[in-house]
Amino acid sequence: MILHPLLAALRCLLLPALFSALLLTSCSPDDRRTAEEGGAPAAEAAWQESRIAHAQNFTLEYHPGYKLLQVKQPFPGAIRPYTYLLLPRGQALPEGVAADAVVRIPVQRLISLSTTHLPALDMLGETNTLVGFAQAEFISSPAQRQRLEGGQLTNIGSTQGMSPEQLLALQPDLIMAFGMGPDDGSLQLLHRTGVPVVLNADFLETSPLGRAEWIKFMAAFFNREQQADSVFGQIAHRYDSLKSLTRGVQQRPGVFSGLVYGDVWYMPGGQSWAAQFLADAGADYLWADTESAGSLPLPFEGVYGRAHAAPFWINVADTPSLRALAAADERYTRFRAWQQGQVYTYSRRKNPGGGLEYLELGYARPDLVLADLIRILHPELLPHHALYFYQQLPQE
Repeated sequence: MILHPLLAALRCLLLPALFSALLLTSCSPDDRRTAEEGGAPAAEAAWQESRIAHAQNFTLEYHPGYKLLQVKQPFPGAIRPYTYLLLPRGQALPEGVAADAVVRIPVQRLISLSTTHLPALDMLGETNTLVGFAQAEFISSPAQRQRLEGGQLTNIGSTQGMSPEQLLALQPDLIMAFGMGPDDGSLQLLHRTGVPVVLNADFLETSPLGRAEWIKFMAAFFNREQQADSVFGQIAHRYDSLKSLTRGVQQRPGVFSGLVYGDVWYMPGGQSWAAQFLADAGADYLWADTESAGSLPLPFEGVYGRAHAAPFWINVADTPSLRALAAADERYTRFRAWQQGQVYTYSRRKNPGGGLEYLELGYARPDLVLADLIRILHPELLPHHALYFYQQLPQE
């Protein structure tokens, strides 16, 4: 069922009766309807159709003989969507269909540039499809680390040091990347290979389940929609069941997040993915009233003025201890949360290369993240849950 081997022991951890697979919807005569609308393709296409319920940044259309994936905002500030035509091997290009890239499916050899793409491969049974990965030392997936050590997966190094020849030697069908802008130099290098390049913009989603639903984006390249629906259905069910535990809480403790870098504290906006997590965990997030879906650049004193008395401080990057936090900036010791030791980081699980599993699996398993946050903020609701991603900072 779910998920990669490291999580097998967690299958009975929380509300095991809630695990149930989603049934696929069937049959509609309109083969041009999008997956969001619930349409099914014509019989001759034989697609197993996925329906998109939470993700806002991509659409998936099924047509007789091909699929169309559209990423609405492929990178921050993009002025147009990117469209990808997914076409079975050996099939002629359909007439009159415009696309930014044509990808032959099912993909058999994949190069990926982000650890956030990897959990979907494990969940979909496509672990062995990955042949190259950028900075593979940061991978947490046990299956992929084993393949890396065994030589089945190639570490292609940093994006700045890659060459087209190095990538082409791996004979990829697809390079899955992410972009930060139209002038991203690494993307220009990737396009010079002539291999289809797809931008995965999961990081621009603003809700935990929306980001996790990008498993369906990945599944479309492998014709694994049925598996994606089943896996995501279970994750969403668990998430919603956990969320329901906090709806009736009488006290919502104040929470703030992040650290100061230079003279700027980047605080998650009130419409962000992080803010949604905290709301669902029963927190009073102190910047919930802001409209930004990104980060708010704030001065230290502005944060201190609002958050100095807050009982909880989370997401302090990879800081190892309260003492290290104070050494980084003595002003941190003025916060009540620091003084009472209620400071939490998501670095409980770190691989030998320094990669944090939270930054790989956490986006695909929001139910595990939410369980951790509820255990921190409302321990009486999940008294037997052992923190998976998070840990409380020790004094030393």
